[in-house]
Amino acid sequence: MDISRLKVAQAWLQLAEGVRVKCRYLTSTQLDEIKQQSTETEMRGAGQSISTRNEEKFRSLLGRAVVIDWEGLENDGQPYPCTPENIDYLMEEYAEFRM
Repeated sequence: MDISRLKVAQAWLQLAEGVRVKCRYLTSTQLDEIKQQSTETEMRGAGQSISTRNEEKFRSLLGRAVVIDWEGLENDGQPYPCTPENIDYLMEEYAEFRM
């Protein structure tokens, strides 16, 4: 099996009737970078620190990294453009999109 295509793999995924989302493949290294970027460290007493992942930031970074384009999404009858802000909105508000 030739895996060279995984480095640039993209696919249209059916989201709902008439709605498709074009996504790119992320390597585990890219996913690890997103996890790292969305982790916040808080210093506690006695020199201890606690790291937690900011889930909203994680979803935003992940969505922006994976989603390339979409077809069939509308807002009040007008095409809903694929922008970073709109990706963030759909990642927060639309569970099927997030999946």
